Amino acid sequence: MLYVADGIDAGLPFQTNYQRIAEAWTWSIGVTAMATIAAVPLAAFVLLGRREDAEKDTASS
Repeated sequence: MLYVADGIDAGLPFQTNYQRIAEAWTWSIGVTAMATIAAVPLAAFVLLGRREDAEKDTASS
């Protein structure tokens, strides 16, 4: 994830609005990406589990 330094590190006595916006976008994109990556295997597990259940139902009837 990207790190946006505050204005003090850049030699400014304050953090600019641009830096605040960039930092907010960085965190939201990072959190969204992590949630998406975590959801993909879970969705695959659920879908594959349902497919196996459906095959069992058709085989038993």
